[in-house]
Amino acid sequence: MRTRPGTWLSIPLAVALVASACGGSSDDTDAAPAATAAPATTAAPATTAAPATTAAPATDGAASDEATATTAAPATTTTNAPATTTQAPDSKAESTATTTLAPEEAPPEPVRGGTLRYGLEAESDGLNPTVNRFATATTQIAHAVFDSLAIWDEVNHRAVPWLAESFTPSDDLMTWDVRLRPGISFHDGTPLTSEAVMLGFQRQMADPLISLAIKPMYPADDPDTEGYEPAEIVDDLTVRFNLARPTADFARYVTGQLGYVASPTWIRAAMEDPSLNQEPVGTGPFRFDSRTQDQMTRLVRNDDWWNGEVYLDAVEFYVYTDTVMAADALVVGDLDGMHTSNVDATFVLRDAPDVVRIESDHGSESFGMMNTAQKPFDDIRARKALTYAAARQDYLDFIGQGLLRPANSWFPPGSPYHDPDLVQEADMPEKATPLVAELCAEKPDYCTDGRIDMELQYSGPSVVQDRIYDILSEGWSDHFNVSKDMLLQDDHITQVAFGLWNFVTWRQMGSPDPDNDVTWLNCGAVSGLALNWPRFCDPERDELMYAARASTDPAERIDLWKQVSRKVRDDYTYLLFTHTLWSNAFGSNVRNVCGAVSPDGIRLMCTVNGWHLMHQIWLED
Repeated sequence: MRTRPGTWLSIPLAVALVASACGGSSDDTDAAPAATAAPATTAAPATTAAPATTAAPATDGAASDEATATTAAPATTTTNAPATTTQAPDSKAESTATTTLAPEEAPPEPVRGGTLRYGLEAESDGLNPTVNRFATATTQIAHAVFDSLAIWDEVNHRAVPWLAESFTPSDDLMTWDVRLRPGISFHDGTPLTSEAVMLGFQRQMADPLISLAIKPMYPADDPDTEGYEPAEIVDDLTVRFNLARPTADFARYVTGQLGYVASPTWIRAAMEDPSLNQEPVGTGPFRFDSRTQDQMTRLVRNDDWWNGEVYLDAVEFYVYTDTVMAADALVVGDLDGMHTSNVDATFVLRDAPDVVRIESDHGSESFGMMNTAQKPFDDIRARKALTYAAARQDYLDFIGQGLLRPANSWFPPGSPYHDPDLVQEADMPEKATPLVAELCAEKPDYCTDGRIDMELQYSGPSVVQDRIYDILSEGWSDHFNVSKDMLLQDDHITQVAFGLWNFVTWRQMGSPDPDNDVTWLNCGAVSGLALNWPRFCDPERDELMYAARASTDPAERIDLWKQVSRKVRDDYTYLLFTHTLWSNAFGSNVRNVCGAVSPDGIRLMCTVNGWHLMHQIWLED
């Protein structure tokens, strides 16, 4: 299966967090059927917010020690400049997949005004962080409307305060106090207080699927007590989060959807009228103006933003499920910016002389997964045989097209967690032969005509998905009877979530801090509706991940995560293909894409898995 981020789930429950980490092929240009479009609507006008206040130091206590010392190689090296680029060498996968933009001799003065037209690769069912699914495309919109409690630092790849003023742990790292910056209001005039943070948190904890991702982090709420065990309000600006395990850095969990703070007035109204989920109300640099779902969402400048001046008058987000078309639109001037993980679109952008590109493959990985709760992959011999017989080089040649770097773990070269000794096994069919023979002799109901029976399920119709199926099934044909199960996107993902599959392809992981990906690996995420998709529980792996979570020693964390990577390899539940290459591209008049800094003066990551901030951008006349 290859799913496109943002067209993720239509299970009859919210899947907001899930889609932010799970998506599909970096190459699939065939969109799932569009959802029914909602009519364009206009939100109430914004009210005046109090001026921004001076921020406290980033993080106190042991977590600060860890964050300061941990240094990752930057995913991209960028200096915003018009049209001048250094191309990655010959578009080969051996490159670092980064683009360096030529520095300007003297930064020009920002220009206020104009509308930025931006191409998104997909759409979401809504824009409410407590109930809707947020993948890369939705996150791009959300970071303009909402402010997250924390955000990623460019230099150290650590989470630093954003809407929060500080994160303060207890001595045992079991509780964290999150203090908000004072004097901030939502677009609807509601003051930002700890009550807003608590309401959004409780709504996410009550969601059937989002809660699967976050409940393992917190103690269960006791219905017989008056209080709420996972979190409590300390004062008007402080929320205390009580954790189930020692956690050396809490801020990393609230850099995205779990950290967006929405107006409590709006959340309650949307609970009564779900159509309001299309009209978000946050504290961000842009206010909601109008939205026609699956077509365009328009945001306008919030003149009272707490964190300084916003230069653009408006941003219009246009949905291009075929991002090759978006690339063409950017080249001819119909768009001002876009993002894509599509190889063909990236080639178009690289061939355009007047396009500024920021590329990074230090994010999500593309891989296959085996369902260990169903035959045949409940038997490790079947998993090993599938791995050995996989035509991975053909996948790299025909799907990666020489552009994507092969992945041997979830950590690319340059990451402190990268283990150069790890190698993804594949293209060794001779090693699969004795395993298949042994399994079929012992478990004949797993096999037909001496080959193991399996199903490869994916979403379609899709030309690229069909191509992936052909490549993989041909490579496995001597050892496996591979049947095809192509489903419409929603039906397919429903079956994956409920474990009704054998083998699928996926795109996931890739957080700047790997602890954020524990959600998809831990034993607590194996259930009837599972986020641990392979449904494989490894208690020893859990111990390693939770030890890393509690550690304030960067070297120890790195070693523990390298051990996790080795256990993932040895469990044979994942078949790694490539590091996903994200391209963010802009017209030559778009300035200061990588110029965002925190209120405390910390340079922020330019792009994170395809999304970036927008308040600092301006358009040259």
